[in-house]
Amino acid sequence: MIYELQCNKQYMEITRQSVLIFTFVFGPLVLVSYVYGVSHAEKPQDIWGGIPLSWQTYIVPFMFIAAAGFLIYWWIIFYQFNQETFSSLHWPWGYADGKGANRLLLAYALILIPSALWLESTLFHFSNNYSWTPVLVVGILIMVAI
Repeated sequence: MIYELQCNKQYMEITRQSVLIFTFVFGPLVLVSYVYGVSHAEKPQDIWGGIPLSWQTYIVPFMFIAAAGFLIYWWIIFYQFNQETFSSLHWPWGYADGKGANRLLLAYALILIPSALWLESTLFHFSNNYSWTPVLVVGILIMVAI
């Protein structure tokens, strides 16, 4: 007797609304992690990893410019694009296939989650003498940079 098995795969449909909720949750978590991290650092200057104070003067304003750029892009994507344009978001090397929300969620997850974790991983490295903690910090920062 031959049994015919049907595989009924059900996937979560990622919508514009679910990506928006994700950013409403994880965006503020990034800010909270920064406040927590800086307030719990014994020497906040150590978080800079040896970058001279003279360079920090130039770096900090660009952090705010980057955050403003993120917020502007976020506003345009969620409140200015129509649904068709939103769904047609694609990677530069790919074509539109109606799964723009999936790509945007992946991109935001790869930015926001590591951004919320790098400072705490740095503090963990400072307070523990494990050989693998520098790899953790650098790995998380590489994920943020990608």
